[in-house]
Amino acid sequence: GGTSWSGRLIGYADYADNNPRNYPVVLKLESGGGPDWFIGFNRAIGINSHTAAAADRVTVVRVNGGGGTAYSTSSLKGSIGKGRSLTVENWRNSGVALVIKVNDIQTKNQPGYADVVVTFGRQSQSRPAPTRRPTRRPTRRPTRMPTRRPTTRRPTHSPSKMPTTEPTPSPSNKPTRKPTQNGNKSTLMPTARLSDFPAEPKNDVVNFYSGSTRGSSWSGEIISFSHYGSNPTNFPVITMLFKGNASTWFVGFNNTNVTITKVNYGQYYLVSTLTEGQSITIRNWRKSGLDLVVTVNEINSRAAPVYAALEVLTLPTLMPTSLGNSADLPSP
Repeated sequence: GGTSWSGRLIGYADYADNNPRNYPVVLKLESGGGPDWFIGFNRAIGINSHTAAAADRVTVVRVNGGGGTAYSTSSLKGSIGKGRSLTVENWRNSGVALVIKVNDIQTKNQPGYADVVVTFGRQSQSRPAPTRRPTRRPTRRPTRMPTRRPTTRRPTHSPSKMPTTEPTPSPSNKPTRKPTQNGNKSTLMPTARLSDFPAEPKNDVVNFYSGSTRGSSWSGEIISFSHYGSNPTNFPVITMLFKGNASTWFVGFNNTNVTITKVNYGQYYLVSTLTEGQSITIRNWRKSGLDLVVTVNEINSRAAPVYAALEVLTLPTLMPTSLGNSADLPSP
């Protein structure tokens, strides 16, 4: 057997003033003492209308601690579109998968909602109803003699025409044409990570909103600058850390290393290069009292195209520590 939950989730921008049916905003998946998981609908409306990633999609977030009631680092494990699903293998070390499926997403309703089903384990299935009794005897008594006596006395002249003409055309017409929508585009190749499932295209540039006083995080895959404008997988090619009038910071990938670059009044400066497993910490990021940490979790050179899996987050400034695979930089 198994357990399941189904219902509708709305965005937090509609929770207070546009929720007459009291739909929930967040679904918490209890992990039994470890990191907790949360499911929400990232409705792009109101105060959340300018969201940069996973707009109008169902998001799955993993929180390292605190149970959702205290400060803790978090990471986006996937965003799901309509008709898609995400599978978490070996949920809570049970050997059984947990599946999150989005049956429908409605943004024209008030409020907009996502219809979500979460299942854990095999669900019981009802047995099919038995068929009715067999029908009656297939046929009645045999008919009479096939034919009467011949109608003409003498045999007919030469035989009539051939019984049938040439075979009729094939039952169906020629095969239909290619699919009308996106028929020439291939889907994303699967990855081993719990990342966004192949669906709607993303932008080439991801803007990281680091804030000024509160911590934030972003994780995902980026590909090389050479794919800018002709992105075969819809992965982003740039993670924009900060864009200002005087200076701009961004993270890129050159198929070998992850690069952190600063542009100051039109001049480009390479701040650092990172390989798999390395990270960099920029102290007191934008004089906010927060440290900016960029970590390279993976560089997959066997994929096509090659990609780098990153995690970018801000957290309260800590005392400098000595780590073999990390580096510290002063505030920009």
